[in-house]
Amino acid sequence: MARTRLKSPVKPVGAVQAAIEILRYLANSTIPLGVNRISEGVGRYPSTCYSILKTLEAEGLVTFDQEAKVYGLGVPSLLELLHKAGKDDRHFQLARPTLLDIAARFNTTIMLSERVRRDMMIVIDYVVPDRAFHINVTIGQRVPIIRGSMGRVVLSHENLSRGELEELFDQFNPKAKKSDLEAWIRAVANAKTQGYVVEPNSITEGLTALSVPILNNSGQSHRVMTAIGLSQQLTNVKQKELGAELINLLKTTKASS
Repeated sequence: MARTRLKSPVKPVGAVQAAIEILRYLANSTIPLGVNRISEGVGRYPSTCYSILKTLEAEGLVTFDQEAKVYGLGVPSLLELLHKAGKDDRHFQLARPTLLDIAARFNTTIMLSERVRRDMMIVIDYVVPDRAFHINVTIGQRVPIIRGSMGRVVLSHENLSRGELEELFDQFNPKAKKSDLEAWIRAVANAKTQGYVVEPNSITEGLTALSVPILNNSGQSHRVMTAIGLSQQLTNVKQKELGAELINLLKTTKASS
């Protein structure tokens, strides 16, 4: 099936892209690494990696062990950035006490995710019910935007063309059937009408996710609130109750912020 391929609207800056690759590579390593190892891991010239690492070191984003000649993440500086970014989570922070109550009553983990790239969401905060058994999520966990309920609810407020939706779908499902594409595009359109998206078996078999958009003043949703619980407990009736509570909570929080 021929599908439209669209060019990226902005040309990536090579040095910035390389710096991000290096930071991610260090984040995924369990030990500090030398320049050559980093160079091999990110597919960049050692001289390029060295210059970028020294710049990141000067800014405190990486550390350098003078004796071992290895680099690691500059955790204090990264935490400082994360802390400052977290101040913008006003809806989630203001709503936290109520979210804890909702999480307990519906036995769900409720997480906040943000769109970090055109094609990716990332978990930035969460609350869990005060119970022995609850679903764990990880801050920093990345989810392709075409998968699950959170991505669909974001895309439903983007007013994307069919070609742009096809491009995103193709990126992660190059061998998918046309019927799968059509079903996904319909699901994106329906998400805006309903106000929330329900995804059975979203993360794994037996779990259901329900996502509600956090809209900005332009009516777009770069952040999403998602409740995850056991499918056998989140019945259709419970889904409607949970969706309504989260939507009303966001309206109340936005009005008071």
